[in-house]
Amino acid sequence: MSLSPDGFVDRVRQREGRMTPVRRANVYYPGQPRDERYDKPAPVVKVRPLEERILDEVAEKHGFVADDLKGGRSSDEASRAKHEAMYQLAKRTSLSFVAIAKFMRLKDHTTVSYGVRRHCERNGLERPR
Repeated sequence: MSLSPDGFVDRVRQREGRMTPVRRANVYYPGQPRDERYDKPAPVVKVRPLEERILDEVAEKHGFVADDLKGGRSSDEASRAKHEAMYQLAKRTSLSFVAIAKFMRLKDHTTVSYGVRRHCERNGLERPR
């Protein structure tokens, strides 16, 4: 903030390196007209990652919640859904098997490899990798 109307003190401080110039944007002074556009908050857009959307699609298709497909042991029906989710993640994303295993809270990438292989065998599909 300037101590003099013409900003002399600020200019001296800038020259001496004791103060960096500050760009003041959207600062309103009494008597100035306000611009209504800057008073509104920016809209919040929630974008979910592709991995979450894929997991939700597969879970809904099989009648589960996405969290049911993450983690360790599960029933045969849930395992089939997990295998399809692993296949879809491997096919539609660039994630490695290690990254897919971490995303699905599994211990090892070989679980993902097995799940993708089993899904392909069951449905007569070609392996994505």
